[in-house]
Amino acid sequence: MRPGGAVAVCAAALLALALSLPAALRLPLLYDSDSYFHLAVARAYRERGAIDALDWTRLSVLGPGFGDKEYLFHRALAPFTAAADAERGGKIALALLWTLVAGAIAALAAQAVGPWGVLAPLLLAATSANFAHRLLALRPEIGALLLLLLATWAAASRRHALLGAAALLLPLSWTGFLVLPALAGLWFLLELARGGARRWATLLWPLAGTVAGVLLHPRFPRTWRSGRRRTWTTSALSRCSTSGARSCLLTRGR
Repeated sequence: MRPGGAVAVCAAALLALALSLPAALRLPLLYDSDSYFHLAVARAYRERGAIDALDWTRLSVLGPGFGDKEYLFHRALAPFTAAADAERGGKIALALLWTLVAGAIAALAAQAVGPWGVLAPLLLAATSANFAHRLLALRPEIGALLLLLLATWAAASRRHALLGAAALLLPLSWTGFLVLPALAGLWFLLELARGGARRWATLLWPLAGTVAGVLLHPRFPRTWRSGRRRTWTTSALSRCSTSGARSCLLTRGR
């Protein structure tokens, strides 16, 4: 990236933080009940360290054996629950995630088209309702988006070790981690269709990283058991209002 592009990206990231933080803090509630569930799990990690069960979901599969499919996300979120108002900490974390996503997209776009690429986050937010909607909730999908952006850039620039590292982190952070091996397969087939060389590293590094991430997960194999079942917690929260989930999870989740 040229110096002018780097300066533009830094300025865009600072502007994104200056806009995101007050906007997040002004939210009356975090969007949907999942956000409060993730906050409650993160607080349990902060208060008890390693956890094998969630007492407040003891009637579900999460009670006797908690297979945390978003382990790294909850660990990263835990420091934000240290304040007396964990909800406010969650809003600050959400603002930082917005800033990281905007900065990553701006950096990739500026590298591709120059300094004007820093406007790409604004373009996405203005033209894609789904993009803006997904960023409203404090969910691990936002962290996964950052890892997928990193993986895409690493694959395009032939930084295969970095691609493998992103693939390793995804199973520790997000339920839908298999999307990266699938993308790697598509990238590999695209190279073949274009008549290019068979770049096996583009396919093998993500596969190896994914397998390593699954096996290194602290909750393996519980992650598979809890991921296959529809738990009482999920079905109950889907029937709750956001305000009801807020009261339930931030109180009973202690």
